[in-house]
Amino acid sequence: MYKSGDRVKWDANGELVYLGRFDHQVKVRGYRIELGEIQAELEKHDSVGGALAMVHEENIVAFVVRASVSLSEGSQS
Repeated sequence: MYKSGDRVKWDANGELVYLGRFDHQVKVRGYRIELGEIQAELEKHDSVGGALAMVHEENIVAFVVRASVSLSEGSQS
């Protein structure tokens, strides 16, 4: 065996059961993608306070939280 990043365990029948990955890589349409890299790039933007990337129905989706706004920015004079 070789280290692949996959988490597995032996079941009662002696077969390997796939449990997921040790890292945050996912496979979408044959490509391995690191979701943490997508999140990091989104969080570089000044308007983003936090981000989460995930796979939903074979698509990568991302959720972002707007960075906090100071009271002076939100008020109109």
